[in-house]
Amino acid sequence: MASKARSSVTIDQVQVVLVDIEGTVTPISFVKEKLFPLARTELRSHLVSNWESAECQEDIRALCCQVETDLKNGMDDVPKICDASLSPDKAYPKSLLDAVLKNVLWHMDSDRKTTALKQLQGHVWSKAYADGKIKGEVFGDVVPALKQWTDEGLIVGIYSSGSIHAQKLLFGHSQEGNLLKYISVHFDTTIGNKREKGSYSAIAKALDKSPEFVLFCTDIVQGEFLWSTLRLFFFIASSLVYVRTLKCFSTQAGKWLHNYIDSAAEKIFQLCLVSCQ
Repeated sequence: MASKARSSVTIDQVQVVLVDIEGTVTPISFVKEKLFPLARTELRSHLVSNWESAECQEDIRALCCQVETDLKNGMDDVPKICDASLSPDKAYPKSLLDAVLKNVLWHMDSDRKTTALKQLQGHVWSKAYADGKIKGEVFGDVVPALKQWTDEGLIVGIYSSGSIHAQKLLFGHSQEGNLLKYISVHFDTTIGNKREKGSYSAIAKALDKSPEFVLFCTDIVQGEFLWSTLRLFFFIASSLVYVRTLKCFSTQAGKWLHNYIDSAAEKIFQLCLVSCQ
């Protein structure tokens, strides 16, 4: 049944390479050990210094909206920020500042991928990148791959949970220099979550490309995700998916990846799959 559903498009016919960030082009350690701790330590000073800016006010409004969504979804433990009598304005009462801090840290402790959190984190990181406190780290094989793809006329795009602003900071201030010249388009959670197959259809539509000509490179290794969402993306949207490092959570998922994606190995970073046991 699988062979009937498989797209006839080959790896050499790919027109767009869509790349994830954390664990795919940049070490997870860079995000977990540098970016996230920086967001924590600089959060309060960022809010105090920028509270009256339109950008910061929008970040707080987004967090308030996320609280409302979470409560509607039954997440009663979410730290509340705003109610009918308290909303962000041009002055910050200490109670509101503390509520925002508590909410954001709760999001981070829960490793949530909400647009509101990612948007704020990107804004917190802006000054650190501008001041040279941090530089985006990428694997050694990334820059040669980006050059090769653009030389071959491929469209290179980014799709990550991190905000588009944060994506541009990382690639624009990388240890290898400004890499934005290789990247034509950026997508984040405003187009949809990476674990929702509708997100990929929306991306293909935004690219104005048939989905089968889009290759998505990611490090997501959850077995259920690979065998359901990405499988549906491949078969329903006829798209190709490649994984940098795979720790197989199910033999079935591993076999599917080996059968349908290993032909991409020479094209994408010279990456390899970890053998399923």
